[in-house]
Amino acid sequence: MQIGKWIDGITPNDAASEVAQRFLGQRLSAVDHFLPLAAEHADEDDDYVHELRVYARRSMAALRLFKEMFTVCCATSTRSWTTRSGETTKERR
Repeated sequence: MQIGKWIDGITPNDAASEVAQRFLGQRLSAVDHFLPLAAEHADEDDDYVHELRVYARRSMAALRLFKEMFTVCCATSTRSWTTRSGETTKERR
C-alpha cells in the first residue's frame, strides 16, 4: 500500500470539512493498514514499522491542523489511539 504525502483532487472550492475528512481518513487508513503488519511481521520487514510511524505522525499532524473541526471527544480518542500506535512501534525498534 502506497499512500502519498499529498491528497489529489482537492480544489479551492471544496469545503474545509470535506478536505479535513479526506485528509485524516487517508492517514488513519494507512495506520490501520500498517498496524497489524508492524505488530505481526516486523521481524520479516522493518519497513512496516517505519511506515506505521510515518502515518501515525502524519495523523497527529492532521489532527492538530483540523482540531477546530472535531469535537473534543473525537479528537481526544483519536489522539489516544494514534499515540498508542506510536508507542507500539517504539517497542519494535
